[in-house]
Amino acid sequence: MEETETKENQSSVKLESDVLNSIRHTFQTLDETNSGKVAKSKLQVLCASICRDIAVTFDTQHLVDFKSSSTTITFQDFIQYLQDHLLVKGRPHIIV
Repeated sequence: MEETETKENQSSVKLESDVLNSIRHTFQTLDETNSGKVAKSKLQVLCASICRDIAVTFDTQHLVDFKSSSTTITFQDFIQYLQDHLLVKGRPHIIV
């Protein structure tokens, strides 16, 4: 239900290319097997750091529940998660 409210009340935040490239580089570094996917548990620290920088609270369970059928996510799914679920919370603090 929270995901629906977020999507209805707030549009996603689009990232600038230099920020997107930095996140892609970090994601690729975490992808030790070059599978194109990273364990959600490895992305929690990155999410927590981003949330700290944009002054919002990060709930680790929310990332676990995102695409809940898998413990790993692709870069595209991670960017979708950031844009649709985390960055919209910090919109007043973000310059994009």
